[in-house]
Amino acid sequence: MVTGVLAQVVTAEDQPVYQLELNDDIKAGTVLDVQRAINQASEADASHLIISLETPGGLLQSTRSIVEAITASEVPVVVYVNQPGGWAYSAGTIILLAADEAIVHPNASIGAAQPFSPDGGNEIQDEKVQEATVSWVRGLAEERGRNADIAEQFVSENLTLRGSEALEAGVIDMTATDISEVLTYLDVSGANLVTIEPTLTGQVLNTLSDPFLVSLFLSLGALALVFAVRSGEFEISAAVGLVLLLIGLWGIGIIEFTFLGIGLLVIGAILVAIEVFDQPGFGIFGIGGMVAIFAGVLTLSQEPFYSPNIISLSGIITLLTLLSAVVAFAFISRALVRTIKTTPVSGSEAMIGQEAVVTEKLTPRGRVNINGKSWLAEQKKGVKSRAAKGVKVYIIGIKGNTVIVDNVKPRKRE
Repeated sequence: MVTGVLAQVVTAEDQPVYQLELNDDIKAGTVLDVQRAINQASEADASHLIISLETPGGLLQSTRSIVEAITASEVPVVVYVNQPGGWAYSAGTIILLAADEAIVHPNASIGAAQPFSPDGGNEIQDEKVQEATVSWVRGLAEERGRNADIAEQFVSENLTLRGSEALEAGVIDMTATDISEVLTYLDVSGANLVTIEPTLTGQVLNTLSDPFLVSLFLSLGALALVFAVRSGEFEISAAVGLVLLLIGLWGIGIIEFTFLGIGLLVIGAILVAIEVFDQPGFGIFGIGGMVAIFAGVLTLSQEPFYSPNIISLSGIITLLTLLSAVVAFAFISRALVRTIKTTPVSGSEAMIGQEAVVTEKLTPRGRVNINGKSWLAEQKKGVKSRAAKGVKVYIIGIKGNTVIVDNVKPRKRE
């Protein structure tokens, strides 16, 4: 009850309408865009959030996350396939079915939501994915009071419909040729339309979540960590490798890689590492590793709603970067191996193998003379006979300011 003041009635016309444009594949970065848009619309007490959609499809896990965000939104979400001659296929159609209001341009197309496996895949597994998807889209359609039979055909028969046909079939709520018709339908034609602009962070994350780039990050991250362990250079190599792996693992948590794809990427990284560190050059291990990594990247096409096109900017960048990285690692490994196998000429390592004369009996500790300088010395463990004063010994190691000596001269490095 309101007393003492006149209650103010807020109508939909007084509330802003927020709009988000999605004109790309549905992937991990898209989820963040939708979640951010819903939060902004909710904070602004918007009457509606309109998602203008144009997409050929995308990733199953990302689609599920977007659907969950839409169904949980306190602000009504309108999905509008707005381009004449445009489309919202596969993942886009499922997002459309999940919306509070589903609106399509009369000449835009929707449907073709059948999960696929271009490489043939396992028939039982494909059947399970398809049946699960059928059940999912039927549930979404029934929840919103739309034609569940047509929604099922989008999946089971790869049915496609133009906007006008979809309206007649009762699977969408309205057709509209422009945003003003949508606002009129929503009874908010006088509302302030606020377009949500993309953020730099969102654009970067959207790019980083590209499946090709995720596979690249995993491969390079693994190689960088192997290189760091082998070379002992942790400051840069380990840090870069860890960052790349974290980005890649973020992608794996959202993208459904097949076990085959993960296995191929890991095997490829191992083979390339063998080429780099044990067989420096560019031989069978390096070539085999590149083939395995390339095959692992291609298995991303098994993601049910997403078929990466290898002849694309991200695909070309991935392949060229992998090739360049392997060649670079091969050259670096040659220099690294030469350095490892070269006998040091300065510093404490250069003392290994040098002759010393005992000046104080080793029991097992004592002192020795090396090039006119007195050093603390410790005899090698396991040697029963103690070196007496005047005996020649050989340096086999250094621990702090103490040299470790033995009666037998160590082998020279080859």
